[in-house]
Amino acid sequence: MKTYHIFLLFLILSCKNTSEKKDSINTPDKILMEEKNQENTNIYNSEQALWEYQFDKEISDFKIKKVREFNSDTLTSKKIEKIINHNWPKVQIKYTRKNKDTVFIDIPDSNVLTQQMGTTGAEQFLISTTFSFTELEGINYVSYNFEIGDHASPGVYGRNNWNEK
Repeated sequence: MKTYHIFLLFLILSCKNTSEKKDSINTPDKILMEEKNQENTNIYNSEQALWEYQFDKEISDFKIKKVREFNSDTLTSKKIEKIINHNWPKVQIKYTRKNKDTVFIDIPDSNVLTQQMGTTGAEQFLISTTFSFTELEGINYVSYNFEIGDHASPGVYGRNNWNEK
């Protein structure tokens, strides 16, 4: 009789595990969605973004867009640094100083920015970061210091670098 109960219990547990496996089967659509979500989380997280460089279907081109309302008076260089580092977890910046109308930013590990994000991804990063820092009163330029790569170059950027687009 004990053997029968043990066998019955084993059978019930086996059936339960089978149904759980059926629920976790990944379809191609589900796999693509999960990969896309994971990629976005790893490269870019928009929840705190101030500015974005977004594709506009109406004009079939990218344009700069303010995506969140904020009080410019409460922004500081360190707050913007935290926002950028939260939004771009694979491209961490370090605010180093301010001189007149320019803030200076270091990107110690720029490989993702310059080699892995593509030209458009790197441009999205530079634009959103530049526009965010130039929200600070009296700041017109951002000087980026990082190792040059295929998709991005260090230098001094201002909003006027992209106003033509």
